[in-house]
Amino acid sequence: MKNNNTMKSKILYLCLFVAFLSMQISAQIASGYEVADWSGYRTCAVTYTFDDNSAKQFTVVQPIFDKYGYKMTFFVITKKITSWTNYVNAANNGHEIASHTVNHIRMDTMDIVRQDAELKNSKELIISKTDSKCLTMSYPNCALADRATTQKYYIAARSCAGTIVPKTPTDFYRISSISTGNASTSYMQTVKQFNDKVNSAKSSKGWCVFLTHSIDDEAGYSPTKSDTIAKHLEYIWQNDDIFWVASFGHIVKYIRERNALSISEIMINQNSYKFSVTDNLDNSIFNVPVTIKRMLPSTWTNAKIYQNDELLPSKIVTFENNKYVIFDIIPDNGDAILNNSAETKVIPIVDSKTFTVAPNPFTKDIQIISSDIFHYSIYTLDGRLSEAGEGNGRKNIGLSLPSGIYLLKIVSENSMSEKKIIKTVGNLFD
Repeated sequence: MKNNNTMKSKILYLCLFVAFLSMQISAQIASGYEVADWSGYRTCAVTYTFDDNSAKQFTVVQPIFDKYGYKMTFFVITKKITSWTNYVNAANNGHEIASHTVNHIRMDTMDIVRQDAELKNSKELIISKTDSKCLTMSYPNCALADRATTQKYYIAARSCAGTIVPKTPTDFYRISSISTGNASTSYMQTVKQFNDKVNSAKSSKGWCVFLTHSIDDEAGYSPTKSDTIAKHLEYIWQNDDIFWVASFGHIVKYIRERNALSISEIMINQNSYKFSVTDNLDNSIFNVPVTIKRMLPSTWTNAKIYQNDELLPSKIVTFENNKYVIFDIIPDNGDAILNNSAETKVIPIVDSKTFTVAPNPFTKDIQIISSDIFHYSIYTLDGRLSEAGEGNGRKNIGLSLPSGIYLLKIVSENSMSEKKIIKTVGNLFD
C-alpha cells in the first residue's frame, strides 16, 4: 500500500510539475522568422475615430477615406440614431461601427447596473442593425467606466489622454487618443499639427489615435475642417510605407495576435518548409492577417507562400546580403508551405516518422533514434540555444541541461521534427 501511495504521489507531482511549467510557456517564434510590429513592416500605426453621430462624418469625410482605401472607426450614440443607412453602408465598406454607449452619459456618474445596460444594449443594437461584431467602445466625455463591466462586452476601449500609444498598450481599456478641432489650442487644427503628430508616432514606432467630432460648419463639439483632413490624408498616402492606417478594432486585434503568435516549422526538405502560425486567442474575433518575415536559404532566389493550397501575397527583400520573404497570414487558419519558386508546384512535405525521442520527460539524458544522419538543436522557451550537435542512428543528449521545458528541433535531409521535451529533478519513479 505504501508503495502504491508513493507512486501515486510521484505521478501527481509529475502532473503538477508539467502543468506549472506549461503555464510559463509564452508564444514561440521558430528560428529564422520574425513578426512585424505593424502590418507590412510599416513604422507606426494611425487610426481615425469619430464620435457623436455627425452627419458630415459620413457624407463629407468618409468619401475622402474611401478614396485611399483607409478605414475609419465611428463611435456612435445609439439612442440618437433615427436612420441606420449611413452606418450600414459604412460597415459594408469595411469601416468600424463601435459603441459610444446608448445615452452618452458620463459612466462615472452611474452605478454598475446602469453602466452594464449602457454597454450591453449599445453593443447589441449595433450588431442587430449593422451585422458587425461591435468589439470596441469609447467613453462619453472621457469618463472611464468600470473595467470589469467593460471587459464583459469589448476587447478594448478608447480614452482621451492626448498621448501616442506604445506599440503594446499598457492597458487596452485606457487607449489614448489625440483630439482635433477648435475647442482647445492643444487640439489638432492644422495640417502641420496632424502631420507632426503622426511623425511623433513614427519616432516612437507607436500608434496615433485621432478623436474627431463635428465637421466643418456643423453644430456640435470642436468642429474639424474636412479640407485639413483631406490634405493630411494626402500626406499619409504619400508615405504609405511608413504609416499603417486601420480602424481602432483592427489594430487592437493585430497587436493582440502579434503578441500571442507562435510559429513552428513542422517539416522541411530542400525546396519547401511546412510551418504553422497559431495563437491562443478566440478565432471568431482575432482573425486579421499578421505580417511575418522569413529568411530564405542562400540558394533560393525567390519564394512563394501557400496556405490551404492558396497562394498568399508576398514580396522578397534583401537586407545585409540576406534574402527574406515578407507575407501576411491569418493565425490558426491551417498550415502553410514556403516553397522555392524555382519549383513549378508546391512540394508536399510528409512526416517520415524517422525520429524517436525517449524518454520524455527525462531526468538525466534523452535519446534520439533515427534512420538518417541528423542535426539537432535544443532551445530554451525564450529562444536561446542550449545545445546542438549531429548524430547518426542513436545519440544521447541533454545531460548538462538544468530542469525545465525545452524545444528540440531535429533535421535530416528529408524530414524535420520539433517537439517540447521536459527535464525533471531527480527520478520520479524511484
